[in-house]
Amino acid sequence: MANKSRPKQLSFRVSEEEWELLQQKIAESGMNQQQYILSCVFGKAIINTDGIKAV
Repeated sequence: MANKSRPKQLSFRVSEEEWELLQQKIAESGMNQQQYILSCVFGKAIINTDGIKAV
């Protein structure tokens, strides 16, 4: 059954090492994968560095 409250789906690729690290962090968080990824994405401030000159 489709999730009618969240009809959009995302997909992206990761390396084996990234997958293992992600799974470890998910397990440590006590959240499921969706909850963990959404908390990471929405819990971060966005900082635009366009226009900053190289030091």
